Amino acid sequence: GDKAKASLARLKELNPLNHFIRFEEYQWTKSAEIRNKFTSLIRNEMPQETYLQLADWYLQLGLNESGYELLNLSLPSAEVLYWMAYLKGVLKEDGAIDLIDKANVISPELVFPFRNRSAEVLTWVVSQTQSWKPKYYLALIYWSKNNVEKANELLSKCDNPDFAPFYVAKAELNASAALENLKMAALKDPNEWRYGKLLINHYITSKKYPEALTTANQYHSRFPQDFRLSMLLAKTLLLNKQYKACTDLLSKTSILPYEGATDGRQLYREAWLMQAVAQFQGKNYKAALNSIKTSRLWPEALGVGKPYDEDIDSRLENYLEGLCYEKTNRQAEADNQWNAIAEDKISGNTNNLISAFALKKLDRPEEGKQLLIEWNKREPESKLAKWCLLAYDGGNADTDLEGDESFRIIRALLTLE
Repeated sequence: GDKAKASLARLKELNPLNHFIRFEEYQWTKSAEIRNKFTSLIRNEMPQETYLQLADWYLQLGLNESGYELLNLSLPSAEVLYWMAYLKGVLKEDGAIDLIDKANVISPELVFPFRNRSAEVLTWVVSQTQSWKPKYYLALIYWSKNNVEKANELLSKCDNPDFAPFYVAKAELNASAALENLKMAALKDPNEWRYGKLLINHYITSKKYPEALTTANQYHSRFPQDFRLSMLLAKTLLLNKQYKACTDLLSKTSILPYEGATDGRQLYREAWLMQAVAQFQGKNYKAALNSIKTSRLWPEALGVGKPYDEDIDSRLENYLEGLCYEKTNRQAEADNQWNAIAEDKISGNTNNLISAFALKKLDRPEEGKQLLIEWNKREPESKLAKWCLLAYDGGNADTDLEGDESFRIIRALLTLE
């Protein structure tokens, strides 16, 4: 006893915040004061995790009774109750099923088991109850260990839970059934915008743009003040070639700045340049020049500040302006644009194709081709580099390639050349 007290005293000196010290003191004394001191000092956002972590250590030492006593001091949570039921089973005591029933009633919201011990506990619990919840929790653990097959097997045994995140998990784990599961998540919780976002993005990835637009309109009308859904609607309008509707929406949207918040500005630029391409095609060169000028702006409401001018790649905008000047007999101004573009031919993106086209306009076609050949040599794995070289030679470069932020505009521009 004296040695134990001396060891605890030494631990207090080294680590006075250690919860283990106070729990050990409580086990010795059974003092309500020490028990309250122990529980009152566990103040983190998810206190049950502290209890589970310490209980896991006791169980590792084979001290199952101490582990149970510790967990019994925690506020009840699903995982804590499952562990307690498991320990009742191990200790051959009555009451395990009652604890499982209590755990099954608790909402699965923000329950994310991850410990190896939890997998052991939940495997036992699954054998004791028909509830879907322990199967779902166990699937999350297998998923975290990258055992997707086992996770899918467990989720398939759950009988239509009334819990939207369950269906999102199924969608993530099984791509072939992703759409039906995302639809089910949205149906189960229509007040959560995130399920709309996931569903819209799934349609976009599957290139089902009309469906994406329909869903985006539904969620935008449901959450009109949410800029994230406004941006998604703008993106789907863009993908459905409704460029004016896209810019009209963006003009009424205020995007809160966040790290890497460039999406709004990219949508704005592409929508205005796509309008410029259409106006050029309709021989409305004045309107096209105005759209290009607007595309160069950096509206504050779009959530991102303007970089230094020297850091902005404007080759595409300059080229479109040059085409408009050429069509309106302002050849000197067009040549100025070609020369400015030809000087800027470093970065590895589709604007390299624009540099090559500018060199061709200056009667230096071989230089243009060489520029693209060198890019292919530098980045032999780049599908974008191969696409640009093929397009420069007049080949059919219209592939399913996603490309970069200038790609769709340049692909539209190729129809004018």
